[in-house]
Amino acid sequence: MNLWAGISWPLWAAQRVRRRGATAWARLPLPCVSVGNLAFGGRAKTPLTAALAQCALQQGLRPGILTRGYRSTRTADSAPLVLTTASGSGQAPSESWVEASWLRLLSDGCDSREAWRWSRSSGDEAAWLAAACPGVPVAVHPRREVGAAALLERYELDFFLLDDGFQTAVQRDVDLVLVDPERDAPLASRPGLLREGPGALARADHVVLVGCPGLDGGLVTSRSSPPPHWLRVERRPGSLLRLDSGAVVDPTELGPVWLAAGVGRPATVHRLAEEAGLSVSGRILTRDHRAPSALSRLIARAKGASRTIVVTEKDAVGWARAVPPSPDTLVLGQRLDGVDTIWRAVGASLLGPVDFARRSDKPGRVDAVCSSALRPSMPQQDGVPGHG
Repeated sequence: MNLWAGISWPLWAAQRVRRRGATAWARLPLPCVSVGNLAFGGRAKTPLTAALAQCALQQGLRPGILTRGYRSTRTADSAPLVLTTASGSGQAPSESWVEASWLRLLSDGCDSREAWRWSRSSGDEAAWLAAACPGVPVAVHPRREVGAAALLERYELDFFLLDDGFQTAVQRDVDLVLVDPERDAPLASRPGLLREGPGALARADHVVLVGCPGLDGGLVTSRSSPPPHWLRVERRPGSLLRLDSGAVVDPTELGPVWLAAGVGRPATVHRLAEEAGLSVSGRILTRDHRAPSALSRLIARAKGASRTIVVTEKDAVGWARAVPPSPDTLVLGQRLDGVDTIWRAVGASLLGPVDFARRSDKPGRVDAVCSSALRPSMPQQDGVPGHG
């Protein structure tokens, strides 16, 4: 047993106790797909949730996203916060400009403001999710069943996506569990701290290996190759934008830069930056899920005097909130290759061999026959192995 496994065993035991009551966990009123992991962060759960929501929209479906909103102001006794992109949002004024997610207008039904202004009450990731998925409503509440009820009061939906839902106390129809082959058991030679032991992967319908640039041999690890039925996605760098306006920046026109990455694994951001063509001088440590501290901003200003500061798209929400958006601060986006394969697997798990399709006599809903057949054919709940 390695050091992290020894430290983690009380957490694993607590999760096993929680799962003993899984049969009493809430059942959501629509099919639900969970995107989760065994670790504490840095596995691309939120970007994959957004990518799957966008795939659903392209298929003519209407997903709703449920998130607890880490570091939001919502408590178990408060009303859910429901955010969606405001009407008129999403138009780029020129080819050299794209609407940046942190600047996109979001509405709770009463007020409309930029995503970064919502992040104090919703949490950074919830605001980013709502902004990154135009037309997809996001409910923020610690209890997912409460958020689901709030969404259905306002919207006609086909299914729910749960961001970070593998350990949450609701029953799910499809569990996607993300694994970093460099850091997570059973593939990594020296796995890190986990919320649950690797045996919990037996409950997953699909295990998704998350690779990134610089991983030798792709996703083949030092211990073993991944099982052939596991799915894969690869992180790739996205657009490089200015924090203040969203204007596109050419990486080849920049000198050395400093990275300010308050994410689960800054080394991944470093790899993506180099893949994008940036020359990285070093990293500035900032806190995850929070706006940068005064010390981080002071260091950034000092280093930014001679180097451009680059932050992640998720961190951009906090940076814009902490300081006036600066033209000298750039934001590096991220995209995931391989999402189409995962989306097809999700569709097969939900509806079997039947394609996602709309009924011509009832637009806006998944085929009623398939939906009604879903419940008896997918009895999976947390703690019971799935058959994805």
